[in-house]
Amino acid sequence: MKPSAPRLRPMQALQAAALMAAAALALSACDGRIAGTSVGTGNPTEIQLGFRDSSGAPVPVTGSLQVYASTQIPVSGFSPQPLLTVDVAGASSASLKAEAFQGLADSLWPKGSVENGAYAFSVVVAGQERGAILKGFAFRKHETRFVLPAADSGAAMLEDAIRINRIVSPLTDITCVIDTNTLSSTWDNYLFLYGTGYAAKSVSGKFVFHGLPEASHQVFLISLPRKDDPIGTAIDSLFIYGVSTGITSGAPNPLKVGEVQSTVPNPGSPKTK
Repeated sequence: MKPSAPRLRPMQALQAAALMAAAALALSACDGRIAGTSVGTGNPTEIQLGFRDSSGAPVPVTGSLQVYASTQIPVSGFSPQPLLTVDVAGASSASLKAEAFQGLADSLWPKGSVENGAYAFSVVVAGQERGAILKGFAFRKHETRFVLPAADSGAAMLEDAIRINRIVSPLTDITCVIDTNTLSSTWDNYLFLYGTGYAAKSVSGKFVFHGLPEASHQVFLISLPRKDDPIGTAIDSLFIYGVSTGITSGAPNPLKVGEVQSTVPNPGSPKTK
């Protein structure tokens, strides 16, 4: 019999893990939006992003656009690096081209990010002073075009481009605290944001995110076996847990561990290497 994964305590018996796609649907958008025309039809091969403040005025950004698959987990052992990076140097706008997405190997897209030929992704605006997390994008590889959800009221779709203005917020550090009695004491515990590069490792139940855009963010919890844990490497799958509430800047966010949202392959298991 294979040893089972250590469970967060003192939680009740867990239900069967939800599908990864369900977890992706549960993710809430964290970006600010500025009203625009509704999305129409077309064959867009470019996404044009405009950076704005809360009043709608253009804001120059120096940093980069970082593209992540929608279900990408930014924890060591999974996929902490962006699929694509576009440099931005003091500009109030930047664009993403379909050609760059066309060259991405299918193996780079984790389970749950691809459905019916649509490759779902997020865009992180990572500036030196301001940033944003933009969700809900998709790319149809076989058609070499981008698509957006019809509910996105801040976008204007033209024949060959999607134009969107987004609020870029000041960056801040956000601290979260979880009772150590509910965390694995023998594994490493991480909070993370799906489809971004943001993750924080527990130090005695304290998690600190650095350089997050000021907003409310939905985070998830995962525990990974340490490299010197022979039992942990024999386990094929790991649990991803929801937490009690979104996190915001200000006082430390006290969080409670919720139910299992999904399972993922254990990156330390020989079967996944």
